[in-house]
Amino acid sequence: MLGRLRLHYVAMTRPTHLLCLAMRKDVFAAGELDILTGRGWMVIDCCVPTQT
Repeated sequence: MLGRLRLHYVAMTRPTHLLCLAMRKDVFAAGELDILTGRGWMVIDCCVPTQT
């Protein structure tokens, strides 16, 4: 587990302009997505069809 965390850290600290993460929505506690968006993250729900 520690080795995987180290690999994730290295992978997430190298991009200079764009970083995309795909995660299941149910791993976040209530309010955590609001905290992320408040810190400048763009959170997109890929499973919801877009309205045209």
